Amino acid sequence: MTQRKILSIYLVLSTIRRSYFDDIPSDLDVGQVLTFVGGILRLSTKYLIRSFRQRCITLLSSKFPTTFCDYVAKSSRDPPEKYDSDSVMRAAVLAQENNVPEILPYAYYCIARMSSRRLLQQRTYDISWKDKAVCLIGKEKLRWAEMSLSYSFLLVFQRAPTCDSYLCADARGPHAEWHVVDTAKSPNPLRKYTTWSRLNVCNACMGHCQVLHQKGREEVWERLPEMFELGSWDQLQKQQSMTEGSPKVKSQPNRHSFPL
Repeated sequence: MTQRKILSIYLVLSTIRRSYFDDIPSDLDVGQVLTFVGGILRLSTKYLIRSFRQRCITLLSSKFPTTFCDYVAKSSRDPPEKYDSDSVMRAAVLAQENNVPEILPYAYYCIARMSSRRLLQQRTYDISWKDKAVCLIGKEKLRWAEMSLSYSFLLVFQRAPTCDSYLCADARGPHAEWHVVDTAKSPNPLRKYTTWSRLNVCNACMGHCQVLHQKGREEVWERLPEMFELGSWDQLQKQQSMTEGSPKVKSQPNRHSFPL
């Protein structure tokens, strides 16, 4: 392509930038964000116009966080933002096609939590059947992560080292709360547990459980890409920063074993 044509594309994108990026409302849903950035992301990725590409990625990352801190900030909003399944599928495909793999772990997390009935449908902008299979297997890994990492403090309750109440050893609250978590329609190991008073344990044990819960959630986030055969966060970051080669994301071998 001639430099004149590239310059023309750049000028067109400059006009789009003023009308699309500078005045974008902060309350757009995922579908609206995809409508805003889809075409610009494809052009800026194809012609290596990094400034426009980064603006698009920033908007996508506001919906699909790439760090645990961003996830916590997003999940703390009131009321919580709800995503429709078609928009999440579209976002995942857009990321795959334009080398934005950092948003895929959370996008796959959302897809894995969809109903099996929805995943067995193949709509126009859905991810491939192979990727859906990865998400279905990932769903079982999320269940394992919920049981073994973020909510293990309920399943296998342990008294705090500083606990001085013998009643905590026989408390039924943690086990009862685990049954509530376990019977949910889909696993959600990143979700923050808030009903601490239902544990009916002393303050020392409650604080101990809160520490375990936080560490477990952070570990789930760290392992999230590997649960969906995407490698590690570092690998995804390096791949996204590449300016040459195929934009299609490639699966990386897992470092951890996730029992099913």
